[in-house]
Amino acid sequence: MANNNKSSFDRFGDDLAALILRYLSLEDQLRLECVSKQIQSCGIQRRTNINVDYNLKLKLRVKKFSARGYFEPKNWSSIMKRSPNVRIVCIDDFGRREIQFIKAIQRFRTHWPHLREIDCTVGNMADKDINYLCKTFPQMISKIGLFMSTQIELLKPYFSSMTALRELSSIREIDDTFSGDQLVVKDLRRLTFEYRLDNQLTQDKLNRLKIFIDGNSHLKDLRLYIKLTDSTTILSLLSLIGRFENLEQLDFRFDFRNCYSIANSLVIIANSCRRLKSLKIELKADCLDTYMDTYNAMKLMKHLRRLDLRVFFINKNNYKFNDDLIDPTAYASLKPVNCWPQLTHLTFNLSHYDRQFFMDLDRNLPKLQYLYIDDRLGVIDDLCIEFISKLKSLITLRINTKNHESINQSEVDQLINGCLKLKLICINVIPFSLKNNNKFSLKENIIHQMRGQLLNDYL
Repeated sequence: MANNNKSSFDRFGDDLAALILRYLSLEDQLRLECVSKQIQSCGIQRRTNINVDYNLKLKLRVKKFSARGYFEPKNWSSIMKRSPNVRIVCIDDFGRREIQFIKAIQRFRTHWPHLREIDCTVGNMADKDINYLCKTFPQMISKIGLFMSTQIELLKPYFSSMTALRELSSIREIDDTFSGDQLVVKDLRRLTFEYRLDNQLTQDKLNRLKIFIDGNSHLKDLRLYIKLTDSTTILSLLSLIGRFENLEQLDFRFDFRNCYSIANSLVIIANSCRRLKSLKIELKADCLDTYMDTYNAMKLMKHLRRLDLRVFFINKNNYKFNDDLIDPTAYASLKPVNCWPQLTHLTFNLSHYDRQFFMDLDRNLPKLQYLYIDDRLGVIDDLCIEFISKLKSLITLRINTKNHESINQSEVDQLINGCLKLKLICINVIPFSLKNNNKFSLKENIIHQMRGQLLNDYL
């Protein structure tokens, strides 16, 4: 009889099998349980986190999980019995039925004795369901995602008892984190803050913001969406970001054009937030000095590993990119990439760069793995591709370009031969069209085949 042990999944040890299965979704693990007993024992039984979303209903092929009764508590009891090690549950917003799963957790709580965290988006939940969630599991809620500003008023009475809360998204007013004069949201790790037009930073709110920063000094991820026009308010707000000394990720976007410089605020952030590893800026500048100062200030953030620059110089008259007003000698100041030797991810627009920007890219960024270029002026040509192909650590390359002839087959071959770790090439032609195929994409298996064919042709 032929020995099939070499092709059997059982040849892996339990620890390695558990590691492989950990990357599968819940529905895939349930579907693969019929393959072997090892998958049954190492899969869902060892699972420590479960993500419940609408796709789970669509992908599971279990008869008793019908469309109508899928989220009924009794239908989850069997899965909960078979996964006794679950510690974290993430409930994505998929409508009003999510409350049924929350009730299932309450009803069959003994099946999950190690449950410690519940992440929940309360977007479409009814008010009574939000109250039920907060009353039942106040000390387990570690993440709350909001869609409507009125929901914060429902949550305020429960914030003080949410001792495990680490992430809060979409708050629109600093007062939302206070109950009277007392700060009730403390020790966050991640915050999404939308500062809107009607929110002026008065002295009272400024004092409250300082109290909030002191109570959340361990914040690591801040996403700030600024929808203001008052420069004094914006600069005061940005200057306070430097008080988050443990900040590792910073994302701030402006909805309006800026005619003033935020360089001083960026310098404060660079000098104070020494642990900052990821920076994303979305800014529309209608003043050349503002545009230049923003780039120059970021040179001080020398420990960045991820950088996403969406900084545009906009014509005051017609809202278009104004390339003619920039002195060509200023291009040297617009090349701060040599300041970040640890950079692994880079996203930027080419509205005011020339091909010389790419010349020393491989020496300035030796660890670059992900490169996304927004080329709306058709700057990229064969010489740029030649420089990009020298990036030895590059894994993913994405390009949006206006010039549909900017990259041909020979240049793709050059990328494949030069970047030996490359696994994905994706090129989109602007403007996008549904009628025409304006997307060119190569995945890892195709790149591997092409690289082998090119090597055979060479030999």
